Parts: sequence; structure tokens; C-alpha cells
Amino acid sequence: MNNFYVYIHRKKSNNEIFYVGKGKGKRAYETYSRNRYWTFTYKKYGRIVEILKDNLSENEAFNLEMETIKEYKKQNINLFKYIIFDLLL
Repeated sequence: MNNFYVYIHRKKSNNEIFYVGKGKGKRAYETYSRNRYWTFTYKKYGRIVEILKDNLSENEAFNLEMETIKEYKKQNINLFKYIIFDLLL
């Protein structure tokens, strides 16, 4: 089933992207089960949720998430997931 999506979180204070993720259901809007960096950033700056693409298979969502992170990294956008992404390379 194509019920996955890729989303970004932006700081409400300045619209800066701080997180890229994949999910389904309400995951993009949930504030629990997040890492400390995400929680700190959310509490300090607030967040805006943007769905980049939906109606994806889990594999398509994973691939788009990784490509999006790679593209943002080229643009020097500081995301926490760089650490995780770099370990996968």
C-alpha cells in the first residue's frame, strides 16, 4: 500500500529546516518518540510541518527521504539526520 510520505519540519521562528523524515498516519505531527535534539529544537523554536510527497510505498519514502537529506546536505542545511545518514553511506 502507498500510505507513506516524506515530510520536513521547519523552525517556526525563522522557517529554517531542521528535520526530514518519513512516516505514515499522523507521524509528521507527533511530538513524542523523538530524539533529544528534535525535542530541544521544537521546544525552543516551534515547528511548521510540510509534507513533501505522499502516496508512497515505504521503500519509495525511504529513498526520497535519503535523497532529500543528501540534497539539503549539499546546500549546507544543518539537519540532525546527517549523522545517521553518514553512517548509512
